Amino acid sequence: MSSYADEDTCAVSDEFEKPHTSVARIKFPAARQAQIVKGCMEVDEELQPQRVSKLFRIENSNILVVSFAACDLKMLRVALSSFFDMITVSCKTLLEFDENYTSK
Repeated sequence: MSSYADEDTCAVSDEFEKPHTSVARIKFPAARQAQIVKGCMEVDEELQPQRVSKLFRIENSNILVVSFAACDLKMLRVALSSFFDMITVSCKTLLEFDENYTSK
């Protein structure tokens, strides 16, 4: 038996059955960088879309907002951890190759 009571039922759930949520907001120096990172990250499909989902959007032209929903806390933690690893790589890449990118 699984340590997560809803793990088996969540495998067939829809978007409305993902009770665990979180929102990440990443502010960039300019709108261009936020759009670049959004475009790079949102093309990656979720490995278990029935258990976790992400929604990307831009606020105030330079803030990347990512909303997460998961059927259990473990999946939410894994999705957030992976997201922050990818954001770190994206920001380091911008620092290295985008002459207009500056940390503020």
